[in-house]
Amino acid sequence: MSFLLTTAVNLTTFLLIFQLASREQNQNAGATRNTLAESALSPSQIFSTASSSVVVIVASTRNKQALGSGFIISQNRIVTNHHVVEEMNEASVVFSNGKVLPVSDVIYDSAEQDLIVLGVETEQRRPLILGDDLSLLEGDTVYAIGAPRGLELSFTNGIVSAFRRADSQFLIQTTVPIAPGSSGGPLLDNTGRVVGVTTSRVTDAPGIYFSIGIGDVKRLVRTPTGATLTFKEWADTGEEGKPSLEQTLVWMSDFSTRHGKYTRRGFQRSNSFRQDRGCEAHVEHSARNEDASWNQLDSFKLGDLDPEHIVVSVSDPTVNFFARGNDFHIHRKQLLRDGDIPRESELHSDYLTFDSQGNAKRFAAALGHAITLCGDVRKSF
Repeated sequence: MSFLLTTAVNLTTFLLIFQLASREQNQNAGATRNTLAESALSPSQIFSTASSSVVVIVASTRNKQALGSGFIISQNRIVTNHHVVEEMNEASVVFSNGKVLPVSDVIYDSAEQDLIVLGVETEQRRPLILGDDLSLLEGDTVYAIGAPRGLELSFTNGIVSAFRRADSQFLIQTTVPIAPGSSGGPLLDNTGRVVGVTTSRVTDAPGIYFSIGIGDVKRLVRTPTGATLTFKEWADTGEEGKPSLEQTLVWMSDFSTRHGKYTRRGFQRSNSFRQDRGCEAHVEHSARNEDASWNQLDSFKLGDLDPEHIVVSVSDPTVNFFARGNDFHIHRKQLLRDGDIPRESELHSDYLTFDSQGNAKRFAAALGHAITLCGDVRKSF
């Protein structure tokens, strides 16, 4: 995927894709504009204040390299577009003084909104102040800082042209020029606050550029727990079907050990996935509170599960999976208390619970990949 999303369709078709955002989105704009006007900065002041917090992101695989921009939103946290690092195996950040540091973690990630928050050592650099995209009006002057074509700290300006919605994104249409390498940089208002994340352009219509409203970033980082994966973990599971069966099973075991913990309503739950041999595996569940505890060991063959019937709960970070058809292919041994005789039963479905919704989704993708492979590979490897 290109490191700057562009639209190849003609302008008429493009505009049919996006619906104009309701003016109700900006109903509070007038109430805040007097205050903001008092704190307006000159363009040179905006650049001077913000530039040290803007970075260049260099991501790569063995065969290709991607370039993008990003900016500091809090200590050791940098936001950029998801597509800047999508399908990449490693990434580094180049700061304004030329210092290069590796991306260590993925904290929050939303492919649907094309946003990702990366864990990087930011040292004593100040985060940018997040503004309010709903305070903008058509005609307002806005600014962008990024690295178009690798030209770091390029400063451009323009006006707000319109507000649009595309699926789950609130988009600010502007005339601020951006180009490949600008993706993920900040869109700034005349007070130097971030109001958007520069994202895309219409290739056959000069002067039409889009930024994701900063409100989408605020909502993303307000989720209770982020993905909290190392960048290598995130990269290894980012492209379903890429890892081998053996690599996938090893990853699932290690991942579930570290992230398969969940506390709710006084119960402390933990569960882990383990490969027994070949495509035979088991899930171990345990839970306890002040009054009770229980343990379960659920054994199954991955090839007996349905790869099309893996469901991540919308209310809990839980992955539910099912046997093919209506068969009972999951064998459970349950121990309610120490010293009890285990109760045994055959099940049609099972589950694993994780410490975040993002981690549940990543495990579900890996599980689906392993099940698909084991549908044809039913022997030890």
